[in-house]
Amino acid sequence: MVKAVILDDEYLVIDAMKALVDWEKYGITIAGTAMDGISGFDLIVKERPQIVLTDIRMPGMDGLSIIEKVKCIYPGIQFILFSGYTDFEYAKKAIVLGVLDYIVKPVTAAKVEEALRKALGNLGLLKSSEETRELVKEELIRAGEAAKENWDAAGMPISIEDIRGCMILVCSVPVQNLRIREFLNHSTGLKKYGVFYSVYPQMQMVMCLAAVNSHKEELQKSLEGVLRIWQQDYEEAYIGFSYAAAVQTKIPEVFAQAKEAMAYGQFLGNTQPVDYQMLRQSKRLPDNIQKCERAILEAVRVNRTEEIEESVSDFIMECRDKNTGPELVKHFVLETIYSALGLMKEQTGGMGEGIFTDGEETPAHVEVGRCTNYPELRSCFFQKLCDISRTMENVRAGGRKRSEIQEVQNYIHSHYRDDLTLFDLSEKARMTPAYFSSVFRQEVGTTYIKYLTQVRMEKAKQLLNEGYKVFEVSQMVGYENYRYFCVLFKKYTGVTAQQYKGVTKN
Repeated sequence: MVKAVILDDEYLVIDAMKALVDWEKYGITIAGTAMDGISGFDLIVKERPQIVLTDIRMPGMDGLSIIEKVKCIYPGIQFILFSGYTDFEYAKKAIVLGVLDYIVKPVTAAKVEEALRKALGNLGLLKSSEETRELVKEELIRAGEAAKENWDAAGMPISIEDIRGCMILVCSVPVQNLRIREFLNHSTGLKKYGVFYSVYPQMQMVMCLAAVNSHKEELQKSLEGVLRIWQQDYEEAYIGFSYAAAVQTKIPEVFAQAKEAMAYGQFLGNTQPVDYQMLRQSKRLPDNIQKCERAILEAVRVNRTEEIEESVSDFIMECRDKNTGPELVKHFVLETIYSALGLMKEQTGGMGEGIFTDGEETPAHVEVGRCTNYPELRSCFFQKLCDISRTMENVRAGGRKRSEIQEVQNYIHSHYRDDLTLFDLSEKARMTPAYFSSVFRQEVGTTYIKYLTQVRMEKAKQLLNEGYKVFEVSQMVGYENYRYFCVLFKKYTGVTAQQYKGVTKN
């Protein structure tokens, strides 16, 4: 906190000064007060405040004499002088002494706050107008309200109480565009609005706040230049926007709607600006979603890849035609995938149940969540369904014999030094990676990674007993990263490799 002291020979003036200003708003605390010049000087020396507000006429030592003495010791202190005197000589001496401001009584809150802002600016503690605007914008989109003092400090052309319309535009390209800033700063059509521009890790945003006499069409027309710049500057820019005729509290909702509209455009591959209100009016749930799901599950059950592909395409087309939102489409996709998994469990008696939950496989909800457009989602959906269908077919055909898993185990024992991946081992077993992972776990009782680690650690113990050095053993059992080997060894045995070596020696 910035420290300030108040010096005046009248207690009522000091008391009024303390109540006149919201000091906390400016990050200022009153460190003390004094009613005569000598006590005032001692107080300044003791507290070393950054700001001093002092009257001119005081017993013991006047305000100008205090300033003169203190400036020799602490030249950086900001002095604000107030007095009932308008004599030019006082003002002239104050200027010579480098007084920040000279306030003629009666002292008002506006006069004091203006002087305080100057003082904080000189001290390098006052936020710039740009920083204040950013603070106001974050308050509005996060909480739907902004502190009036921040709004006023940001120099908005409309009063915060007059906000009745809000339009927010978002663009999927997350880089600062100087042409946008130039347009917003110099567009005469935007002078009467409160306009904010920000760049986030995922997007750019322009927010325009209007007074009561502004409507959606008027705001759209004023912001057409922003849309043109985005479309001209970026080949694949996905743009969404939303509007609400409301006070501050609706702003977070408008922001969320604009982002949803942008995400929908991106998902659809549509580079034309998407209006959330138009999207909401046309957005519907697919009518025959259950019929699509039944067709998909039947194709999965009988393992007919072409029918799976055709059913998935019908499903995706139905969602696109109804303007179904991306999150809801993903929900339907996941619901169908898990229904297919349920069917697989029922058909195979649990064989392959871990296909999407073992550590080696990315869970379905993660893969689906990563999809940013329809082609990606369609491909992911189709692949998951095919994996499930093939797994069921493998089990129906008698599954994989224990001999094939035994063959993989033997291979691990003889090639533990190599970089053995899930893909390598599944090829050895002539299975898909997901199916191999499930069968190996069921047959052996652990994952292939844990089994490989177990084989390597037992071999490492043997080599340490034979006298090899720890770093040599690390490489001999397939770990190029010495530190990683040491961590695994301690986790497996409960002691460090060096400790194990010492114990076995004794």
